[in-house]
Amino acid sequence: MSKRVHATANETEILKRSGRRCCLCFGLHRDMDVKQGQIAHIDRNPANSAVSNLVFLCLKHHDQYDTRTSQSKGWIEDEVMSYQEELHIAIETFRFMGIEKIANSLDQYVNAQLTFYAELNQKIDQLTNQWQEFQKSNELNNPRRNLLDEKE
Repeated sequence: MSKRVHATANETEILKRSGRRCCLCFGLHRDMDVKQGQIAHIDRNPANSAVSNLVFLCLKHHDQYDTRTSQSKGWIEDEVMSYQEELHIAIETFRFMGIEKIANSLDQYVNAQLTFYAELNQKIDQLTNQWQEFQKSNELNNPRRNLLDEKE
């Protein structure tokens, strides 16, 4: 059996809307990281590929979603759909506000500040070393010190 290479228009829509972010990761942990994952069928029926029945899940959560457990409570459809809706709203807001650009700018600012303070610490260390060397040489060349040494 050959693997299917082309995604359907509905799968493409889900990938775009989710930004390849797992709705369970987001719903449970507010994790907005891009993940490796798959398109899951909410009703667990692969024949139903309507957009309303598809969701992007990371590999771990897709495996958990498709697994039937005898003891622990598995994920339910309404829960997944609710998290998916929250994720889509967050992503739309994220994109609308340009938060990604802001986040990148903040990262650049923080990195610049870290570099500045690292360089400042190096300069302080250099000045401290120079001051200590100056004090040592001053003690050795101090005439009062030499007189005290001679009296002993």
